[in-house]
Amino acid sequence: MASSSHTYNEPKNLSWNLYSKTGCDFKGWATTSTGSVVYSDGQSVENLTEKNLSAVTLYAVWQPKTYNIIYKNLMSGMEVYPKTYTYGVGLTSMPVIFVKTGTGQNKTELEDFYGWYTNSSFTSRVYSISKTQMGDITVYAKYDLYLGGEHFSGTQTVTDGFLDNQPSFNVPILLKKNFYDEIKDTTLKKIKIELSMNIWEESDGYQDLYLFNGDTQIWKQTIEHGAGYKETTPSEYTFVIELNIADYRTVDWMQLTFGAHGAFGDTWKFSDFKMSVYFTN
Repeated sequence: MASSSHTYNEPKNLSWNLYSKTGCDFKGWATTSTGSVVYSDGQSVENLTEKNLSAVTLYAVWQPKTYNIIYKNLMSGMEVYPKTYTYGVGLTSMPVIFVKTGTGQNKTELEDFYGWYTNSSFTSRVYSISKTQMGDITVYAKYDLYLGGEHFSGTQTVTDGFLDNQPSFNVPILLKKNFYDEIKDTTLKKIKIELSMNIWEESDGYQDLYLFNGDTQIWKQTIEHGAGYKETTPSEYTFVIELNIADYRTVDWMQLTFGAHGAFGDTWKFSDFKMSVYFTN
Protein backbone atom coordinates (compact mmCIF):
# COMPACT_ATOMS: atom_id res chain seq x y z
CA MET A 1 0.00 0.00 0.00
CA ALA A 2 1.14 3.57 -0.62
CA SER A 3 2.94 5.62 2.01
CA SER A 4 1.34 8.68 3.58
CA SER A 5 2.85 12.10 4.35
CA HIS A 6 2.56 13.68 7.80
CA THR A 7 3.38 17.20 9.04
CA TYR A 8 5.03 17.80 12.40
CA ASN A 9 2.58 18.83 15.16
CA GLU A 10 -0.39 18.11 12.92
CA PRO A 11 -2.47 15.04 13.81
CA LYS A 12 -3.37 12.82 10.90
CA ASN A 13 -4.90 9.38 10.53
CA LEU A 14 -2.72 6.53 9.38
CA SER A 15 -3.68 5.07 6.03
CA TRP A 16 -6.12 2.19 6.36
CA ASN A 17 -4.72 -1.27 5.74
CA LEU A 18 -5.84 -2.50 2.34
CA TYR A 19 -4.23 -5.93 2.52
CA SER A 20 -5.41 -9.26 3.82
CA LYS A 21 -3.63 -12.47 4.78
CA THR A 22 -5.15 -15.92 4.44
CA GLY A 23 -6.31 -17.34 7.73
CA CYS A 24 -5.28 -14.25 9.71
CA ASP A 25 -6.81 -11.14 11.23
CA PHE A 26 -5.06 -7.77 10.96
CA LYS A 27 -4.41 -6.46 14.48
CA GLY A 28 -2.59 -3.18 13.83
CA TRP A 29 0.86 -1.70 13.22
CA ALA A 30 4.17 -2.34 14.98
CA THR A 31 7.34 -0.28 14.79
CA THR A 32 9.56 -3.37 14.29
CA SER A 33 9.15 -6.46 12.18
CA THR A 34 8.71 -8.67 15.27
CA GLY A 35 7.13 -6.14 17.61
CA SER A 36 3.69 -5.88 19.16
CA VAL A 37 0.91 -3.58 18.00
CA VAL A 38 1.64 0.10 18.68
CA TYR A 39 -0.93 1.75 16.39
CA SER A 40 -4.39 0.61 15.41
CA ASP A 41 -5.68 0.73 11.86
CA GLY A 42 -6.48 4.32 10.83
CA GLN A 43 -5.35 5.74 14.19
CA SER A 44 -4.72 9.47 14.45
CA VAL A 45 -1.00 10.09 15.04
CA GLU A 46 1.45 12.98 15.12
CA ASN A 47 5.18 13.48 15.53
CA LEU A 48 6.17 9.90 14.74
CA THR A 49 9.72 11.21 14.28
CA GLU A 50 11.46 14.43 15.21
CA LYS A 51 13.63 14.50 12.10
CA ASN A 52 12.29 16.45 9.14
CA LEU A 53 11.67 14.49 5.96
CA SER A 54 12.57 11.21 7.66
CA ALA A 55 10.54 8.06 7.03
CA VAL A 56 8.94 5.79 9.58
CA THR A 57 8.30 2.19 8.62
CA LEU A 58 5.35 0.46 10.23
CA TYR A 59 4.87 -3.30 10.12
CA ALA A 60 1.54 -5.11 9.84
CA VAL A 61 0.78 -7.43 12.74
CA TRP A 62 -1.21 -10.52 11.74
CA GLN A 63 -2.82 -12.96 14.13
CA PRO A 64 -3.80 -16.45 12.94
CA LYS A 65 -7.51 -17.06 13.29
CA THR A 66 -8.85 -19.48 15.88
CA TYR A 67 -11.85 -21.66 15.04
CA ASN A 68 -14.19 -23.78 17.16
CA ILE A 69 -14.20 -27.57 17.22
CA ILE A 70 -17.76 -28.68 17.91
CA TYR A 71 -17.91 -32.19 19.36
CA LYS A 72 -21.16 -34.08 18.88
CA ASN A 73 -22.54 -37.36 20.17
CA LEU A 74 -21.22 -36.94 23.72
CA MET A 75 -22.92 -37.92 26.95
CA SER A 76 -22.93 -36.29 30.36
CA GLY A 77 -19.56 -36.72 32.03
CA MET A 78 -17.58 -36.94 28.79
CA GLU A 79 -14.95 -34.27 28.17
CA VAL A 80 -12.85 -33.48 25.09
CA TYR A 81 -10.05 -30.94 24.62
CA PRO A 82 -9.04 -28.75 22.85
CA LYS A 83 -12.18 -26.81 21.99
CA THR A 84 -10.46 -24.74 19.29
CA TYR A 85 -7.74 -24.97 16.66
CA THR A 86 -5.57 -22.29 15.05
CA TYR A 87 -4.89 -21.67 11.37
CA GLY A 88 -1.31 -22.53 10.52
CA VAL A 89 -1.15 -25.01 13.39
CA GLY A 90 -4.16 -27.31 13.11
CA LEU A 91 -4.16 -30.58 15.07
CA THR A 92 -1.75 -33.39 14.27
CA SER A 93 -4.17 -35.93 15.75
CA MET A 94 -7.76 -35.79 16.94
CA PRO A 95 -8.29 -35.90 20.71
CA VAL A 96 -9.52 -38.74 22.89
CA ILE A 97 -12.57 -38.69 25.15
CA PHE A 98 -12.25 -38.67 28.91
CA VAL A 99 -15.04 -39.77 31.22
CA LYS A 100 -15.36 -38.09 34.59
CA THR A 101 -16.07 -40.03 37.76
CA GLY A 102 -18.68 -39.09 40.28
CA THR A 103 -16.06 -37.15 42.22
CA GLY A 104 -15.24 -35.05 39.18
CA GLN A 105 -11.84 -36.59 38.55
CA ASN A 106 -10.85 -37.72 35.07
CA LYS A 107 -10.81 -41.43 34.45
CA THR A 108 -8.84 -43.14 31.73
CA GLU A 109 -9.75 -42.69 28.09
CA LEU A 110 -13.15 -43.87 26.97
CA GLU A 111 -12.94 -47.54 26.04
CA ASP A 112 -14.30 -48.81 22.72
CA PHE A 113 -13.84 -45.40 21.06
CA TYR A 114 -13.62 -45.59 17.26
CA GLY A 115 -12.73 -42.03 16.33
CA TRP A 116 -14.25 -38.81 15.00
CA TYR A 117 -16.30 -38.41 11.82
CA THR A 118 -17.63 -35.49 9.82
CA ASN A 119 -21.15 -36.93 9.76
CA SER A 120 -23.47 -38.84 12.08
CA SER A 121 -23.58 -41.78 9.68
CA PHE A 122 -19.83 -42.33 10.27
CA THR A 123 -18.76 -42.60 6.63
CA SER A 124 -15.94 -40.03 6.70
CA ARG A 125 -13.39 -40.28 9.50
CA VAL A 126 -11.26 -37.33 10.64
CA TYR A 127 -7.75 -38.16 11.81
CA SER A 128 -6.34 -34.61 12.06
CA ILE A 129 -6.98 -30.98 11.23
CA SER A 130 -4.60 -29.59 8.61
CA LYS A 131 -2.64 -26.37 9.00
CA THR A 132 -4.57 -24.84 6.11
CA GLN A 133 -8.04 -25.74 7.44
CA MET A 134 -10.31 -22.74 8.06
CA GLY A 135 -13.70 -22.37 9.70
CA ASP A 136 -15.49 -24.05 12.59
CA ILE A 137 -15.57 -27.84 12.30
CA THR A 138 -18.18 -30.25 13.66
CA VAL A 139 -17.19 -33.85 14.37
CA TYR A 140 -19.15 -36.85 15.67
CA ALA A 141 -17.78 -39.39 18.14
CA LYS A 142 -18.25 -43.08 17.40
CA TYR A 143 -18.03 -45.43 20.35
CA ASP A 144 -19.67 -48.25 22.27
CA LEU A 145 -20.90 -47.34 25.73
CA TYR A 146 -20.03 -50.19 28.08
CA LEU A 147 -22.83 -50.77 30.60
CA GLY A 148 -21.40 -53.73 32.46
CA GLY A 149 -20.94 -57.47 32.24
CA GLU A 150 -20.30 -60.77 33.96
CA HIS A 151 -17.36 -63.15 33.99
CA PHE A 152 -17.39 -66.60 35.58
CA SER A 153 -14.02 -68.27 35.35
CA GLY A 154 -15.15 -71.47 37.01
CA THR A 155 -17.53 -74.22 35.88
CA GLN A 156 -21.31 -73.91 36.11
CA THR A 157 -23.80 -76.78 35.76
CA VAL A 158 -27.26 -76.64 34.18
CA THR A 159 -29.47 -79.68 34.67
CA ASP A 160 -32.94 -80.77 33.64
CA GLY A 161 -34.36 -83.27 36.08
CA PHE A 162 -36.86 -84.73 33.63
CA LEU A 163 -38.79 -83.65 30.56
CA ASP A 164 -38.17 -79.96 30.01
CA ASN A 165 -38.04 -78.54 33.48
CA GLN A 166 -37.73 -74.78 33.80
CA PRO A 167 -34.25 -73.38 33.14
CA SER A 168 -32.05 -73.55 36.18
CA PHE A 169 -29.46 -70.78 35.77
CA ASN A 170 -30.00 -67.04 35.14
CA VAL A 171 -27.81 -63.98 34.63
CA PRO A 172 -29.37 -60.49 34.91
CA ILE A 173 -28.49 -57.83 32.34
CA LEU A 174 -28.70 -54.40 33.92
CA LEU A 175 -29.49 -51.71 31.34
CA LYS A 176 -29.30 -48.84 33.83
CA LYS A 177 -32.40 -46.93 32.90
CA ASN A 178 -30.82 -43.56 33.74
CA PHE A 179 -28.61 -43.93 30.65
CA TYR A 180 -31.58 -43.81 28.29
CA ASP A 181 -32.30 -40.14 28.90
CA GLU A 182 -28.62 -39.26 28.68
CA ILE A 183 -28.19 -40.83 25.25
CA LYS A 184 -31.24 -39.21 23.65
CA ASP A 185 -29.04 -36.66 21.84
CA THR A 186 -26.52 -39.21 20.60
CA THR A 187 -26.49 -41.63 17.69
CA LEU A 188 -26.43 -44.66 20.00
CA LYS A 189 -29.29 -46.78 18.72
CA LYS A 190 -28.62 -50.40 19.67
CA ILE A 191 -28.14 -52.64 22.67
CA LYS A 192 -25.34 -55.10 21.97
CA ILE A 193 -24.80 -58.16 24.16
CA GLU A 194 -21.61 -60.15 23.53
CA LEU A 195 -21.41 -63.69 24.93
CA SER A 196 -18.67 -66.29 24.96
CA MET A 197 -18.32 -69.57 26.85
CA ASN A 198 -17.08 -73.13 26.71
CA ILE A 199 -19.83 -75.77 26.72
CA TRP A 200 -19.83 -79.52 27.07
CA GLU A 201 -22.57 -82.07 27.60
CA GLU A 202 -22.59 -84.79 30.21
CA SER A 203 -25.75 -86.53 29.08
CA ASP A 204 -27.95 -86.69 26.01
CA GLY A 205 -30.02 -83.66 25.19
CA TYR A 206 -29.62 -80.09 24.02
CA GLN A 207 -29.07 -76.66 25.49
CA ASP A 208 -31.07 -73.48 25.08
CA LEU A 209 -29.99 -69.93 25.76
CA TYR A 210 -32.77 -67.39 26.12
CA LEU A 211 -33.03 -63.64 26.54
CA PHE A 212 -36.11 -62.48 28.40
CA ASN A 213 -37.65 -59.07 29.02
CA GLY A 214 -39.81 -59.95 31.96
CA ASP A 215 -41.84 -62.93 30.75
CA THR A 216 -41.32 -62.09 27.07
CA GLN A 217 -38.74 -64.12 25.17
CA ILE A 218 -36.85 -61.89 22.73
CA TRP A 219 -33.97 -64.18 21.72
CA LYS A 220 -33.23 -67.90 21.72
CA GLN A 221 -30.27 -70.03 20.67
CA THR A 222 -30.35 -73.83 20.68
CA ILE A 223 -27.14 -75.85 20.89
CA GLU A 224 -27.49 -79.53 20.05
CA HIS A 225 -24.65 -82.04 19.83
CA GLY A 226 -26.55 -85.06 18.53
CA ALA A 227 -28.41 -87.97 20.12
CA GLY A 228 -26.43 -90.03 22.54
CA TYR A 229 -23.41 -87.76 22.31
CA LYS A 230 -21.39 -87.12 25.43
CA GLU A 231 -18.54 -84.63 25.45
CA THR A 232 -15.44 -84.85 27.56
CA THR A 233 -13.85 -81.64 26.26
CA PRO A 234 -15.57 -78.25 25.90
CA SER A 235 -16.49 -76.47 22.68
CA GLU A 236 -16.22 -72.69 22.51
CA TYR A 237 -19.26 -70.66 21.52
CA THR A 238 -19.70 -66.94 20.89
CA PHE A 239 -22.90 -65.01 20.31
CA VAL A 240 -23.79 -61.38 19.62
CA ILE A 241 -27.31 -60.12 20.29
CA GLU A 242 -28.33 -56.73 18.88
CA LEU A 243 -31.57 -54.94 19.80
CA ASN A 244 -32.94 -51.50 18.98
CA ILE A 245 -32.75 -49.19 21.98
CA ALA A 246 -36.04 -47.55 20.99
CA ASP A 247 -37.87 -50.83 21.61
CA TYR A 248 -36.55 -51.17 25.16
CA ARG A 249 -36.25 -47.60 26.40
CA THR A 250 -38.41 -48.27 29.46
CA VAL A 251 -36.68 -51.55 30.35
CA ASP A 252 -34.41 -51.49 33.40
CA TRP A 253 -33.00 -54.98 33.02
CA MET A 254 -33.21 -58.24 31.07
CA GLN A 255 -32.45 -61.82 31.94
CA LEU A 256 -30.14 -64.26 30.16
CA THR A 257 -31.44 -67.74 30.92
CA PHE A 258 -29.88 -71.18 30.46
CA GLY A 259 -32.03 -74.25 29.84
CA ALA A 260 -31.27 -77.98 29.74
CA HIS A 261 -33.62 -80.26 27.83
CA GLY A 262 -33.66 -83.96 27.11
CA ALA A 263 -36.08 -86.81 26.73
CA PHE A 264 -34.92 -88.36 29.99
CA GLY A 265 -33.16 -85.42 31.56
CA ASP A 266 -30.03 -83.59 30.53
CA THR A 267 -27.00 -82.14 32.25
CA TRP A 268 -24.45 -79.83 30.69
CA LYS A 269 -21.69 -77.57 31.89
CA PHE A 270 -20.09 -74.34 30.83
CA SER A 271 -16.95 -72.51 31.88
CA ASP A 272 -15.16 -69.22 31.29
CA PHE A 273 -18.45 -67.41 30.72
CA LYS A 274 -18.07 -63.80 29.59
CA MET A 275 -20.82 -61.30 28.89
CA SER A 276 -20.47 -57.63 27.95
CA VAL A 277 -23.37 -55.23 27.41
CA TYR A 278 -23.07 -52.03 25.36
CA PHE A 279 -25.07 -49.23 23.85
CA THR A 280 -23.73 -48.93 20.30
CA ASN A 281 -24.17 -46.89 17.13
